[in-house]
Amino acid sequence: MMQTLADKARKKAEEDKEEDEEPTVEKTEEEEEDTQTAKEKWETFWTQFGANVKLGVLEDGSNRSRLVKLLMFHSTKTGELTSFEEYVSRMKEDQEEIYYLAGASKEALQKSPLLERLLKRGYEVLLMTEPIDEYCLGNVPKFDGKKIINLGKDPVKAIEDEIDKETEKETETKFQPLVDFLKTQFSDKLEKVVVSHRLTQSPVALLASQGGYTANMERVIKAQALGPGGSSRIPSYIPKKILEINPYHPILVELLRRVTNDASDETAKITAKVLYETAVLSSGFVVEDSTDFASWIHKMMSVNLDLDPNTVVEEPEYKPKKPVEPAEESHDHDHEHDEL
Repeated sequence: MMQTLADKARKKAEEDKEEDEEPTVEKTEEEEEDTQTAKEKWETFWTQFGANVKLGVLEDGSNRSRLVKLLMFHSTKTGELTSFEEYVSRMKEDQEEIYYLAGASKEALQKSPLLERLLKRGYEVLLMTEPIDEYCLGNVPKFDGKKIINLGKDPVKAIEDEIDKETEKETETKFQPLVDFLKTQFSDKLEKVVVSHRLTQSPVALLASQGGYTANMERVIKAQALGPGGSSRIPSYIPKKILEINPYHPILVELLRRVTNDASDETAKITAKVLYETAVLSSGFVVEDSTDFASWIHKMMSVNLDLDPNTVVEEPEYKPKKPVEPAEESHDHDHEHDEL
């Protein structure tokens, strides 16, 4: 039934577009109204049954190829819901991949550092905000011959292809001391540290490894854990992540200079810690220990104010107050009470 409704809605929209145009203004306006009405009907259908369609893609292998064509997601290009077919029709001439990123909200995803270079180059990215979205597309590796890329964990061919290999090698060699330093500082959290090709304005970003959980997937899993018996759903082991660094950002350039001169530089260690935690936040992950994060921010403030970040705060000596003696009872008050 759901598929029948979807087919009817889609067919109606296509019929409205194929109507012969009349050379009168009145007819053109009427066609525009009909097209808008068909679009509104389809969006109404999607609002009511979109989650069911996604569930069908996830579980119904026999009809998956048909159901995938009905999927709709927010887009950085149009600002509206769009299908894979519409996305492909707008792709760049030499583009070979479809890009998407999943997260809590459209607004947060549009600000993600993982999109910076793609958006700057004019590529369209699908924004997925429903908990089921990433599960759903885990069963859809390609559409119309185009590989579907999860920007939360997958490499981006469009960016990789435009990088000059010789320049890339020189940059990686130059930043190797910083890469080694960061790997040592966060050996319990990071699988590897790499020089980034996708960042333009942000200094760092955090990605999931190929076998790991993206920021959105971690959020969904933790949310599920809040339900009955949820603790059993929390994985006992979460794979380490990948830290990407922007070799052109002033903070990383200065950090490289400090680490090259002295790998035990206290300021470098504090800066690295704050950088990592900000990468966690800006990339959509959750800071594990907010109190610890705040303490590192305070240390950074101390460094900026030319103060020793390890200085122990000295409190004034505490002297307990003398106990207050109880006031003597008023005999006049008792006398007045007796007279009454």
